[in-house]
Amino acid sequence: LFLSSFLNTYVYSASRMSVDKVLDARYQLYYAAIFMPVMIINLFSTFVFKPLLSVMAEDYEQKRKRQFFLMIVKVCAIVAVTVVCELGAYLLGIPVLSILYGINLGAYKIDLLILLLAGGINALAFFMYYILTIMRKQKYALIGYGMEAVAAFVISDWLVRKYAIRGASVSYLIAVTVLLTIFVLFMIYNIWRGKKENGK
Repeated sequence: LFLSSFLNTYVYSASRMSVDKVLDARYQLYYAAIFMPVMIINLFSTFVFKPLLSVMAEDYEQKRKRQFFLMIVKVCAIVAVTVVCELGAYLLGIPVLSILYGINLGAYKIDLLILLLAGGINALAFFMYYILTIMRKQKYALIGYGMEAVAAFVISDWLVRKYAIRGASVSYLIAVTVLLTIFVLFMIYNIWRGKKENGK
């Protein structure tokens, strides 16, 4: 769990570190400004998910599968609010952030939308991490975060050199998408294996 959290922290910072290493200081400020909503999404998701853990853990332990999977569906529906955030960001995100930071961010609307999408995907992956922990499958979580970290390490600097801030935004989106995909595959595998064992 510690290693998973450590790798997640690295991925969370990888695109920003690449911007810091490859681009000059003004781009660091631009990217920090449009990345700020992602930090809010991650913080909000923690507040939403953590109170559910004890309930979900008890449902899983007591084999109340219907309640357990219903809660997963409900949380996924909550994360879908990212669509609403995207619409709000498209209309108001750049003007508000420009006022807050005192800089013109008009050229980075698409990058903000990419990062918000990545924030929603990361929040869902974070929830899947909790589910894998409840299932006592922490090793799968470590594999997922390890592969995400490798993806971030390989692509971040290259994409930032090639596409500047757009590259940083896309690199973060790719990394969290890799993580979510791996976690979903592991969950499907564990559910399938559980059904197979129960069938026997």
